[in-house]
Parts: sequence; C-alpha cells; structure tokens
Amino acid sequence: MKKQLLLCLLSIVVHQTISAQEFACNPNDPKISFAGKATSPWGIDGSAEDWQTILGGYTGEPALPYIPADVGSNWSFDGVLENTFVDMDAPTAFNDIRFFAHTYDAYNNYFYARRLTNTGDVNTLFYFIDINVDGFMNAGEPVLKVIYNSKKVLQLSIGQYVLNTSIDYQAGAGNFMATPPPSEQQYLVDGYSIKGKVKDEFTAEAIPTKASLLSGEVFAAAITEDGYGIEIAVPWSYLRNWMDDSQVLTSGDIFTYHLAFQNGAGPYAANRVVDNAGSCCSGLAVSNNPRVSVSDQSFTKLPSTSNEVTTYRFSFTFTNNTNVVEMVGLGKVYMNNFALLAGANPDNTSFAIKAFEDKNCNGIPEADEKNTAYEFHNDFVPGQIVYFTSEILSDELRPGNSVCFVVDLTIPTGLFSGFNVSFAPDVELVLYTIDCLKNTILDGGKPINPAFFAIDEGFFITGRNSEATVAEVLAKKNRLNIFPNPVKGVLHIELPDAQQRNFRMLDYTGRLVKQWNASQSQQISTSNLKKGIYFLQITKPGNKSVEVEKVIVQ
Repeated sequence: MKKQLLLCLLSIVVHQTISAQEFACNPNDPKISFAGKATSPWGIDGSAEDWQTILGGYTGEPALPYIPADVGSNWSFDGVLENTFVDMDAPTAFNDIRFFAHTYDAYNNYFYARRLTNTGDVNTLFYFIDINVDGFMNAGEPVLKVIYNSKKVLQLSIGQYVLNTSIDYQAGAGNFMATPPPSEQQYLVDGYSIKGKVKDEFTAEAIPTKASLLSGEVFAAAITEDGYGIEIAVPWSYLRNWMDDSQVLTSGDIFTYHLAFQNGAGPYAANRVVDNAGSCCSGLAVSNNPRVSVSDQSFTKLPSTSNEVTTYRFSFTFTNNTNVVEMVGLGKVYMNNFALLAGANPDNTSFAIKAFEDKNCNGIPEADEKNTAYEFHNDFVPGQIVYFTSEILSDELRPGNSVCFVVDLTIPTGLFSGFNVSFAPDVELVLYTIDCLKNTILDGGKPINPAFFAIDEGFFITGRNSEATVAEVLAKKNRLNIFPNPVKGVLHIELPDAQQRNFRMLDYTGRLVKQWNASQSQQISTSNLKKGIYFLQITKPGNKSVEVEKVIVQ
C-alpha cells in the first residue's frame, strides 16, 4: 500500500472580505474541546448560543454568520478556494452548506451546519466519517444521517457505509472520499460525491440494546436559527465500524469527515447530492489536532574536553498517543531567561546545536543515527526568546509507538550563569494510499486533508547550570508511565517509586476484568482481553484520590 505524507504545512491560509469583515480559515490552529462533560449552555436545544462560545458572536451576514478566526479552528467554510468563493457543486442558496463546525467532550461529538438560507422543503444531511483516517470510506464505517426541514428534525440515524466496488474504488481501502487522481480537482471534497451507499443501523427514536446510551451520552439533533442551521450530538461509542463492531473511537481520537447535502428524504444516492463540503482548504475536515506525549526527559552537562566551551546534552522521547499514524519530528529549539555573566557579549556564533534521532533510545548519539545541525533563526537579544531551526528529524509513528531524540547544545564558557531550553516537536498526520502534493490546485493538486500543526506546549526540558535544577528536571519523571497504548500483547506499567498501589481494570461498561496490587513496575498480558477500551484505576493505600488511565486493547 502506497504511503504519502500530508504536506499542506501551514501553506494555505484563506482570506476573503465579506461586508468589510476579514476572516482567516486556518485548519492548523488548535481545536477547542471540553474536558469531561461540556458545560452550560451546551445542549441540543435549538439555540446557537452554545456554538457562539467557540465561534464568536453572530454577525448578521448569512454567508459568514460568525467571525471565529481568533477562537480556534473548529469551523470550516465550504466553497473557498484560492482566496475566492468557488463552490464547485454550484448549489442554490437553499442547498448551500456554507458554514459548519465540530467540537467534542468526553462523551459526545457535536456537529453544526448552516445553509445560506432556509426552506420548508425536506432535506437530508449525511456525515461520512473516516474513523481510520486513510482518506477512504470502507465497509462498515459510520455515516451520520439527519432528515429535516426549517421547522424540525424528522429523523436522526446512524448507519454503515456500503462499498461501491465499480467506481472510484481501491481494493483494500474503499471508496475515495474526494476527487480521485488524476484530475485537476484531485483530493478536493468540494464538487465530489462519494460513490457508495448507506445502510441505516438505527434511529434516535429506536436505539437497540447493544447501542444503549450510557450516562452522559446524547444522540439528538435540533434545528437552529429559524431553519438556517442544525446541531447534532452523537456519542463517541457510535463512531465505530458497524459491520463488525470494531475500531470504536474514544474521546479525543482523530477522524476526518465529508458532508453531503441531498434534497428529499430518500436513501443516499451520489447523483442526488446537491452540495459537498469538507475543510476550509476544500479537503476533508479533521476532528482534532495530532499530538504527542513526552517522557524520559533527562539533562546533563557533558565532561569538558576544553576550557573554552561547555556542552549540555538533552534527551527525551515523543510518543504518538493518538489513534492514527503520525509523522513526529524534532522541531524548533527555544532558549530564553538568559542570565549573563559580567562582561559577557554573546551573539549568534556563541551557540552550536546538533540533534540526533536516537534509534535505540539509549541517550547516546551513534554514528549510524540521523543527525542535523541547527541554525540560529533570529539575532541574540538579552531578555528575548531566541530559537533555532533545522531540517526536521522525523519518524513515521503508528499509534502507541515512540521516537527518541538527543540534542547537544554547546556554548562558550563564561557567558551565562543560567538559561532555559525548550523543544517543540513538529507533528503531522499521515494518510495512506493517497498521493499528496503540497501544491495548490492550479499546480496539480492539494492534500486531501491539510493537517499540519506545530505543537508547543512548553513542557519540555528546562535546564539551568546547576545541580539543583537538574534534579528538578529529573523529578518531572516522577509519574506513572503506561505503554504501549494502544496495546497488543503486553502492557508495560512503570512506577516512579516503590509505594504499594492497587490496580483495577474496567471495561467500557464498568465491569471489573482485572485487579492486582504492585509496588514495582509491571508487565501485564492483555491476550485474554477482547479488543476495545478499558480504564485502569490506580490508588494508593490511605489516599482517596484515584488516577485513571484509558487503555486501548487491539
């Protein structure tokens, strides 16, 4: 199966003026979500007040009802291409899904869609949801369907995708979710109708026992803004492959989706779709940011080989803690909080940084390991942050896999009594079986899902020229570590100390499946567990607090 990396890389930012108001549609900005249950006023109640909390206030402009550029990238605009409104479906205003959005909490996904104008006619909106993020709809993947008019929702249902193996089909993957190559519009959702069918599983009014809603879950839809808009809630547990009940998504997992708007209340038919919508770059919409977790941080001053320079070595591990394949690389290196010694006059030539991809994760650079030298990006000014860039050292990581890095920082002796160093990884989504170019549509195609996000959450390693600070850095490791996750076989549990702990593993329904006590690191077999989601509860004797870790067994 051919693999290509997504390469939109922040290169497409769309600007368009509507009534003298400017918007910037950037899918690379962080997305807003809610920990636990979404707080009031969130609810499927026919009010758009909840959506305004993340999308900004109402503008009065049907074509651009909100100006949300400064409040996250949860929204998308249909029909924007190369700085111009060009909707290749050419829908009428009644059929034009121009603006849509998504967010989620620990229990549900929330979707919003708005037309340019309303109508009393019956219409159907389909959300084709790609739960394995490969750019194809495969057999059994979920399809959300809502039939409605300007007054009320007539039916909400969840269904499974049925393949069409005769057209726009790739064996082993499924049907394309966007215009397949070769085409001038290749990989664009706008103007392309998915070629398969949809088999309804059940409606919100007749939920079967196997899909019974758990506490906090909602499966509902409501009309908003006098029929212009619609809002929908669907539980995470419904985002699964319904053909074999496999690959259930959980809160925070990444998926992509394609909207299709169809007149009437009949079953899905590609030739009846009047508007298709994806992201604001006209590719697939993406639900969440790619991300990594950081562990095994260490910092040390290397033995001196010269009185003129000092070298500090940093090592750390990035782990893909999502449900999809990512490309994870060492990104920018930041330095700040410089404490200059008397008479010191540093400049750009005072710093040398060399980074290594530590293949065996032993914290030692070796001759066969990829390495790169960093370059000073901005002039050194005391009191300001300076940063360094380089060719990205990166690795393709499957869910639960890790990549280690070692960075050597060399500076002249006698310049500083202290400074801080931070490392910000670069993380990208990887799609399978999709030829993906970074060019614009005029140059021969753009990615099906432009999703590059620089992650800089400031963990990272803070290194001062003192043993006290080194101890503080190492103390950050003083936490429980569980890997790999997702797991297939043996789950490793590393404890930060020798304190006794009680472990209870519960399945998704809350049923206890394993229980044990331990005071040292463990290796737990998962071979006797069914595939799915589990919750590991960890407690210490005499301590009422409970630590909970989600574990996915494959």
